[in-house]
Amino acid sequence: MPRTALSLCLALVACSKPPPPPTGAPVRIGELLVQMTRQADEHPGHGTYHRARNDLERELWGLLRVLPIVEKGDELLLLCVENVYTRYDANYLNGYLWHWPYLNSRRAIALCDRILKDWPRTQVRERTLWLKAFALVCPPTLPDPAAEKDLDVYRDQATWRPDPEAARALYREIAAMNGTHAKKARELADSSLPVLVLPMEPLQPDPRSP
Repeated sequence: MPRTALSLCLALVACSKPPPPPTGAPVRIGELLVQMTRQADEHPGHGTYHRARNDLERELWGLLRVLPIVEKGDELLLLCVENVYTRYDANYLNGYLWHWPYLNSRRAIALCDRILKDWPRTQVRERTLWLKAFALVCPPTLPDPAAEKDLDVYRDQATWRPDPEAARALYREIAAMNGTHAKKARELADSSLPVLVLPMEPLQPDPRSP
C-alpha cells in the first residue's frame, strides 16, 4: 500500500467523527504496526530479523476488536492482515518463528470478514478475499511447547485446521472480479488445492504473491 501504517492512522483520526473509542486507537495501531514490522535485530551471519512480541500483539488485537467504522478503516485492518497475521519475512534464518512471527489464520480471517461486512464498498475487496483464502489454506504450526507457551498466536495456529473448499469458493469469486489476482485465482479454483506448505527456509518467495 502506498501509505505508511502510521500516516494512514493519523488520517483516520482526522476523518473520524466522533473520535473513536478508545481515544487515539488508530494512531496506536499504526505505532504497533511499525514496531511489529520493523526488522531491527541482527543475527550473526544471518542479517536482520524481527522477534515476535506477545505483549505488542495482545495490545494490537485488543485495539482492533474495538476499532469503529471510520473512513479508510478497511485499509487499516488490511494492513494488519498483510503485515501481521499473514506476514512473511524472507530472511536468512530457518523456521516458523523467523519467517511467520505472528501467523494466525483465525485472526486474519476475522479481520477480512469485518472488512467485507462493515465496508461493503471497500476498494480493497480483491486483496481482502485473496488473503482470506490464503489464511484458509495455511497449515497449523508445528508443535513447539516453548513457542506455544510464549505466543498466543502460535498456540492458536497450532490447533488450526485448513479449509481448502472454503478457499476454492473465494478463488472463484476473485476470478469473476477480473482484477489483479484473477488469473492465479482461476488456476487455484480449478486445481486440487492442497493445503499450503509454508516456506521456512532462507529467502524463499512470498507464497501470498499471485
